[in-house]
Amino acid sequence: MLVAVFVIMAFFIVTIGVLSYKGFKKEFRKDVENNLNAILNLKVAEIVQWRKERIADGSAFMANQSFSDLVNRFIASPLNPDLPDRLGKWLKQMRSAYAYECISLLDTRGNKLISEPLQLTPVTSHLINDINIVGQTQKVTILDFHRDGHDGPIRLEVLVPVQSPEDPDKIIAVMVFVINPEVYLYPLIKIWPTSSRTAETLILRREGDSVLFLNELKFQKNAALNLRFSINNATLPASKAALGNEGIFTGIDYRGVPVISSLRTIPDSPWFMVALVDIKEVFAPLNTKWWTMFIVVVLLILSFASIMFSLWRRQRIRYFNEKYEIEREKAKTDKDLEESEHKFRETVKYLDEGYYSVSIDGYLLDHNQAFNRILGFDIGQDLKGAQLPDFWQNPDERKVYLDELIARGFIRNYLINAKTISGEKIVVLANSHLVKDEQGKLVRIEGTYNDFTERKQAEEEIIKLNAELEDRIAKRTNQLEAANKELEAFAYSVSHDLRAPLRAVDGFSKFVLEDYENKLDSEGKRLLNLIRSNTQKMDQLITDLLALSRVTRCELNVSGIDMTQMAISMFKEIAQDVPDKIRLKVDPLPEAYADPTYIRQVWANLIANAIKFSSKEKKPSIKIHGHTENGFNNYYINDNGVGFNPEYTHKLFGVFQRLHKTDDFEGTGVGLAIIQRIIHRHGGKVWAEGKEGKGATFWFSLPIKK
Repeated sequence: MLVAVFVIMAFFIVTIGVLSYKGFKKEFRKDVENNLNAILNLKVAEIVQWRKERIADGSAFMANQSFSDLVNRFIASPLNPDLPDRLGKWLKQMRSAYAYECISLLDTRGNKLISEPLQLTPVTSHLINDINIVGQTQKVTILDFHRDGHDGPIRLEVLVPVQSPEDPDKIIAVMVFVINPEVYLYPLIKIWPTSSRTAETLILRREGDSVLFLNELKFQKNAALNLRFSINNATLPASKAALGNEGIFTGIDYRGVPVISSLRTIPDSPWFMVALVDIKEVFAPLNTKWWTMFIVVVLLILSFASIMFSLWRRQRIRYFNEKYEIEREKAKTDKDLEESEHKFRETVKYLDEGYYSVSIDGYLLDHNQAFNRILGFDIGQDLKGAQLPDFWQNPDERKVYLDELIARGFIRNYLINAKTISGEKIVVLANSHLVKDEQGKLVRIEGTYNDFTERKQAEEEIIKLNAELEDRIAKRTNQLEAANKELEAFAYSVSHDLRAPLRAVDGFSKFVLEDYENKLDSEGKRLLNLIRSNTQKMDQLITDLLALSRVTRCELNVSGIDMTQMAISMFKEIAQDVPDKIRLKVDPLPEAYADPTYIRQVWANLIANAIKFSSKEKKPSIKIHGHTENGFNNYYINDNGVGFNPEYTHKLFGVFQRLHKTDDFEGTGVGLAIIQRIIHRHGGKVWAEGKEGKGATFWFSLPIKK
């Protein structure tokens, strides 16, 4: 009977455990899917907004009558020296304001009229064909990801038709805005809001019966515009997305690794987007939950087994007691009775449970060795005839126990908070019953008990651990949801609510200055220029703050970096307007192992600062040096500029901290803060040395690859 009860209860415990794990697994997967959908929806919304802004940039030029008139006059009088300068200013302002790599003006036959910056490369054949199409549609068009040549860089282009001032249906020229996706689009696709080893975002397009990857991948180099798969691959998330499927999809990614993904079509574009993460990584917490549930189930089964064992042992004691009574009644002689008592005492003596028999007035009539061991007496000490020791921690609990025993005549599996003779607190599981004579008179109390202390502590620890685990899971889930909401709100506010109005104010102010220059007095021009200057400063501040926030959110993709080549390349890019004026010396630098995108930004900020703060010197010079020391690669950049007061060195790397007036040197006070966060994320440090009027030296260190 006890075996059957144990099997039923064990089956019930296992069933509850399995159902609980399945419920947790279902909710966990739902959270994973919701997070993937939220991340992908945010990226799709940002890309849609980015495309709208590019179309809006072109539409602003297309609708500008003054610009169309200027282009028309330039085409009619190409030798007029004033017209190219004016057109160049328009193109330069547009390129600077919206970070285009290049802006060119072509005639309707594809001949390059002017470009900013100046480029002598010929117009590609595909661009000539696209110009003809734009001339027919008379709409602003975005050319998809492409390469000009086999090994050329990946670029996008915005084609803007320029209408004739006299005949709006006639196209007199086409503007070409060249976009480098490495500047904004690829970092936007690459960023992931939480720390993850395998998560990444893909952007794709369909080409015939294949799907083409448009961005670089985390686990495969040179994938952009090179890697493609069959559109009929039923297990590949990219193929499913290119067929128009949307939502959650579980499949095999380009590496042959099982992943869970979210698929979306990007509206008003030929692109599709996939956000995915390895199943092994995302469902790793389920293994912890499974083992926790397994341990809980096993401990519960063991606890129930111990209770069943106690019941079985109690039945054995009852069986021997009953046998003893029968044998005593049958005994006709003192010898028979003595033999029976001897057998009973020998059996009870070696029981693992404590046995006792006590008189009505509280004196021990009998006990076994386990009774002494559990209560802390010497195991061989004979306590018969002594007063029953008071082993109750709380006397009130003893009264409740005795009242129930007297009322029912027995007690089963009663937990008692007891104590040993030395005062040590223990928990015992007690069973007892009243013994009456033939006339029904109460003569004694008999019972057994087990030391239940360790088992009780284990049960309490299991309950505590389970509660802590559930609480941690709930907190992590709430933190992730809050982080996603804050990220989405911040990105939308910065990219739309703040930047669009600022650019509109700057653009319209520029148009007023150029188109109504003769109608404004000097004060009006000064105020408009002041408006433009401050809106541009605000736009740059927002850009810097965005860059600062991305530093702590984006995952680091480390690789080997040729620091010498990167430093020289960044100097040429930043100092292209004054390359001959500045004397640059770059010593051979140790190779670094870090994220190339972030380290490129570090060099850009440091070199830009060195150029800016040494610009007022007659012979500005910059020196870049590096060496290895104590497990770190140390790099520094030194200039002979205005320097700084060393007493305020601690303020250099704070956000919005500036040691020079804005009128003297422009800037937002965020660049050095970005550098510090990037280097700290790589495990390095930054510091600076300088004196007023004697230049400055900025150091940073990166750990050597182990």
